[in-house]
Amino acid sequence: MRIAFSEVVHVTGQPSVALSIGANIRQALYASGSGTSTLVFAYTVQPGDDDDDGISIGPGPDALAGGAIRDDGGNPAARGFAAVHANPAYRVDGAPPSVEEGSPSVEKPKQDDTYSIGEAIKVTITFSEVVHVTGQPSLALSIGANTRQALYASGSGTQTLLFAYTVQAGDVDDDGISIGAGPAALGGGDIRDGSGNTATREFNAVPADDQHKVDGVAPTVTAAPEITSSPKNGDAYGIGETVEATIVFDDDVQVDGELVLMLQVGSASREAPLANSDQATLTFRY
Repeated sequence: MRIAFSEVVHVTGQPSVALSIGANIRQALYASGSGTSTLVFAYTVQPGDDDDDGISIGPGPDALAGGAIRDDGGNPAARGFAAVHANPAYRVDGAPPSVEEGSPSVEKPKQDDTYSIGEAIKVTITFSEVVHVTGQPSLALSIGANTRQALYASGSGTQTLLFAYTVQAGDVDDDGISIGAGPAALGGGDIRDGSGNTATREFNAVPADDQHKVDGVAPTVTAAPEITSSPKNGDAYGIGETVEATIVFDDDVQVDGELVLMLQVGSASREAPLANSDQATLTFRY
């Protein structure tokens, strides 16, 4: 802030101007201008300073105190001036965004309680106010014995940020993923509110639970497909008879969509559609 005098003034000591910021009085200290007709006073906003309708300044001389302000002839400057009323163009926001209680929140897997290869583990973090993101923040996930980074995906300009990690082959966590406490777990990038305050990144750790397990090991076939049916007469199937074959995997499997097993019948290929899926065993019939 600036205070202009009617002539050149010289400053000794430390004058200050009392600013009303919300319910508090803060001192803007003399910064520069001695030897000119305009003095500059400055106050650095501190955490916790807040004024939604704008700062105000009481009338002088009460508001302008301390130090000595004199003209070239040594005459003390008159310190009277009209009060400066609150102005919403000069609001103060000294409260940084903080992580809301209950965050981070981990989205459940698509199927039951386990994420599979190629599935995104999505985690949201909600702040106390709208935040804006620059760069690439990331959230450290503990998956088994490994740490994986869920990268910022979306949410800038809102209160809730989305982070995502895609499960890779080999990722395994039988008791569920966990997230360490912030700010150590939330690194990189820049997260600020509309006033430019840097968000605090403190939050409680998210413990492992059995609703967020990870299975990044693809099931494999344990042996070649086996014909499990027998011809009714002798060793040859007749017209209208059913040929049944099974494939056994080393882990339980789920089937989506139509699945067929190709049978080689003489010189022709025939499709045996899936007839039954029972845990790790698939049965096909033609």
